[in-house]
Formats: sequence, C-alpha cells, structure tokens
Amino acid sequence: TLVVVIGIVPAAIVGPLVAVAGGAVIGDAEMPYYSLKIWHGVNAALFMSIIEVVGGLILLAMHGGLQRIWNAAPRPEAKAIFEWIVAQFAALSRWITETSHNYGALYRVSKAAVNMVARMAHAHYGENGVRVLALHPGWVRTDMGGPNAEISVETSVAGLREVIANRSLPAGGFYDYRGRQLPW
Repeated sequence: TLVVVIGIVPAAIVGPLVAVAGGAVIGDAEMPYYSLKIWHGVNAALFMSIIEVVGGLILLAMHGGLQRIWNAAPRPEAKAIFEWIVAQFAALSRWITETSHNYGALYRVSKAAVNMVARMAHAHYGENGVRVLALHPGWVRTDMGGPNAEISVETSVAGLREVIANRSLPAGGFYDYRGRQLPW
C-alpha cells in the first residue's frame, strides 16, 4: 500500500524531501525544474501494487476462516522439535572411531561435523533443559547399508525411538539404536 500511496501523491510526500535535499546541495541558488509524475505507465511496480491491494483485501475477507484454522491448529513444543531435529541429524552418523576402510572420507568428516554440532548444542542449550543426543542407527539394510547389513529399518527406527523416549539416558551422549553409549 505504501507504493500505491507514493504513486498517488508523490508531490505531497516526495516533493518536500527533494526540495530539502536539493536546497542542502545547491544552497541559496534557485532550484532547477523537476517533475514528479503521478502516472508512470503500466510497469512492474503498478502490478505489484495491484497484487498487494487485492491480496490484502482477499486476506481481510478470509480473516475469520483463517483465524479459526490457526486457533484449531496444534502447537508443537519448540523443545520437542529441536530434540527431534538434532536426533534426526545425529541418527545419520557413524562411529567417528570406525576407520577400518579408506573410502568415504567426506562421509566420515560430515558425520564428525554432525556429532560436533550435537556436542555444541548440548553445551549451549543443555542448561536450558534441552536434551541433545547424538544417535547411531546401526548398520541398516538400506540402499546405503546394503543387503548384508545387520538390522532392518524397522528395528533401527523402533530402537532409536526408544532411545529418544528414554529420559534416563544422560543428555549430550552418543548412543546406538539399542541405547548403548558409544565413544566419540
């Protein structure tokens, strides 16, 4: 709406500013002629202004319905969301100390970075009651783990959910899907 207002009454809004700025630059000399046009033709700013006004009117008309939807929507707890996000990132990690193969150096470095983020998040947010865990899903039969992996996706997910729900495990640790604490 500000664009529309400026477009409709430019002389009243911008004119005095141009006069002050021009006077400061040229001093007591006479101001050269300048013109502030109200109509600049059909351009992007005009279309944006129209969309802004029409969109605002539509939202205003829908306000009651949108307010009812907002009021009915569940409000997730920020702490639970943060714990879930950290757990999801950390669940992708492998043991940092596992270096029996020389492939996957970038993968291992990225997992070490995820583990470091978990440790830092625990140090920073732990004092506020946020529980941060780094999780190792195990060797899972997936495209990445291959058909010879030790456990199914279902077993890994069920185990990780139990570990996350187990409030007796100390926060800031690195745990596998069975709840065993792992070395960093």
